[in-house]
Amino acid sequence: MGWIRSAVACAAALAVMLTATAAASARPQHRHGQPRLACTGDPAQIHSLSLTIPKGQATTGLHDHVGSTDSGIYALPSSRPKGIVVFAHGHDNTPEGAWETHLRQTAEQDHVIAVAMDYYDPTPPNPLPAGVGTDEYGWRVSEGADFSVTAARAFDAACHPRTIAMYGVSMGGETAGLAVAERAKRANGRPLFDYLFDIEGVANVLETYYEAQATSNYAQGEIEEETGGTPQQDPTAYEQRDLVTRAGDIAASGIRGVVVVQAADDGLVPYDQNREFVSQLVADGVPVDYFTVGMRGKIDTANPNPLNLTDNPGCSDPNSCQTTLDGYVTGYVPGFTSPFAGHGWEGSNTQPVIMTGFARLTALFDQGQHPVGYHEYFADPNTGIVPLAGS
Repeated sequence: MGWIRSAVACAAALAVMLTATAAASARPQHRHGQPRLACTGDPAQIHSLSLTIPKGQATTGLHDHVGSTDSGIYALPSSRPKGIVVFAHGHDNTPEGAWETHLRQTAEQDHVIAVAMDYYDPTPPNPLPAGVGTDEYGWRVSEGADFSVTAARAFDAACHPRTIAMYGVSMGGETAGLAVAERAKRANGRPLFDYLFDIEGVANVLETYYEAQATSNYAQGEIEEETGGTPQQDPTAYEQRDLVTRAGDIAASGIRGVVVVQAADDGLVPYDQNREFVSQLVADGVPVDYFTVGMRGKIDTANPNPLNLTDNPGCSDPNSCQTTLDGYVTGYVPGFTSPFAGHGWEGSNTQPVIMTGFARLTALFDQGQHPVGYHEYFADPNTGIVPLAGS
């Protein structure tokens, strides 16, 4: 997201400015003019957060974000937190637009501090691409990684949790991986992040760039802005943001395990990307649990499914719920609904890929289940989770 200690020292170093979006009584207390972070509260409340990256913080090194300030939101558990989960949002999304419900649920169900930082282009092009808001444009994954580290360190210093997880979806998967690759430490010298959750995440930004180019998607321009040019102009910038290339840094960070969830029929982030990433992680000795999601599921009250996953009844257009390869092939013709799970919208509370990720997060914090060695699973709303291979 010893447990409710003063964070004066951390706040002075991090210049954390914090305001609650709830009633004035829920606002953080201050000591000696410096704000402090709370560790417990009402999980139903969403709080706003402003963080400044301090001098001396190890960052991605891809851009100089030291001294920059960014906003975010968070939710608190009602009792002593079991840990912190830092969420990284995906392309065309914001914490406020896609993550408020997830933060509340995670704080309440998993008893953790749940925080999500925003990262977008403050000077987007004019006009913007159709359907994109001013706070949604930008592929600023290195900035997101640096602020995710700052958020984790701030709450770590204030609350001293046992476990910290970095959790990214789609573009946020790249953000999350880069955050772990920074090899950041806690105040006591331990590795900052214990676990990485990569949910349908971008692991090969070069491949994603060429896909955007081939489909005339505006993400091409966003990635060029992030990297400083095309792959031909600055190939090193793309390598630095490639999680396969950075797998060694992730392993060296002290990460205890990585959980990957992706649909086999993902039409937005091809399935091969995380296959390559996982192969390199395993070669580097990182414990990995890999979940391949099959079918999208169906609403069938007479036959409850083991994962409690169903389609979203409000999604009449399959492309508004998820993106599948076969959907691309058919052009999402009227009357066609893919039977397979695809790339899910991160704000969904029903899409199988998204919900499998949250189920694994709960398994970590509530049941103590974490990757040991390398194991593969098949996840399906109708059959449940089936082990495929392990070592």
